[in-house]
Order: sequence, then structure tokens, then C-alpha cells
Amino acid sequence: MLSESTLSANGAQSRRASLMAYTLLLSSALRKARWKVKIRDKETREPPHVTLIRGTEAWRIDLRTGGFMDADPDPSLLPEQLLAFIKLETVWR
Repeated sequence: MLSESTLSANGAQSRRASLMAYTLLLSSALRKARWKVKIRDKETREPPHVTLIRGTEAWRIDLRTGGFMDADPDPSLLPEQLLAFIKLETVWR
């Protein structure tokens, strides 16, 4: 039988796990260039979005509108190859 502390710890752990982002698998060239893509759809205060990450910089794209959520860092710094990849319909299946 589980104790109350174990139950509450497991409940907190399962809540945390359900709020984690999904990772989009990138090509080896993009991975070698240190790019990561996270899909965050369970945040309560922000619209669902995809975050493009390289080092300490992050670009967020609203999944509903397709627009960039932030002006900084400059969206023109993103490689066309990465933007084309995340816009592919097959990536989202």
C-alpha cells in the first residue's frame, strides 16, 4: 500500500510529466548545428506554440496563427531549412 507522501509525490511527478514539451526530431545537419525544437501545448497562460532553440536563444511560433510570438531574437536569424522543415505537414502527424 502506498503512503500519503508517496501518493502526493507520485501525483506531483505525473502532473510535471504531463506538462513537459514534445521534441520534434530534426535532421542530423540541424542537430549538429545545435538546433532543438520543442512543442509546448499544455501551458495555461500562453497559446500552444513551438519553440526553436539554439544555445540560449529561443524563437516561439504560435501554433494557431503561425506568427512569431516575440520580436527578439530576430526571426530572420532562423535558417530557411529549419522553417521549411517545421512547416511540413508530415512532421505534425
